Amino acid sequence: MSSFEKKFDHLKMSLRDIQSATKHFADENIVGQDGFGNQYKGQLLLSSGQLIDILARRLDRRYGQGTKEFQTEIMMLASLKHPNLVSIVGFCDEKIIINKYEAKGSLAQYLSDPVTWTQRLQICIGIGRALSYIHYDKKTQF
Repeated sequence: MSSFEKKFDHLKMSLRDIQSATKHFADENIVGQDGFGNQYKGQLLLSSGQLIDILARRLDRRYGQGTKEFQTEIMMLASLKHPNLVSIVGFCDEKIIINKYEAKGSLAQYLSDPVTWTQRLQICIGIGRALSYIHYDKKTQF
């Protein structure tokens, strides 16, 4: 078992659970795309019995990402805990990362709705705090 597997084993999920949550990666559950590939919305039943909304990001090698980028993404998401950053729920060996689904979507989607200047200022402050956390408070090597 590699050091990566040992450190992040607690985040591993079964492909079967992810397929069930996303209705086998049904096209109607696609909510976006990023540098990883398609993003699928779903509902996942946790071992605690809690049902949560998730975003399953399935690696598509056509986008130029591979195992190294997949593992780096997991390491970053697992180590960064901030209210203005997306949270990781888990991953599976089939190169799928599970994040907590944010109902407002991406920042670009959120800003496409009518937003007041006060809301825009609050968003900018939140982004600034998240960036400060990543680059100064957390002392990461990302």
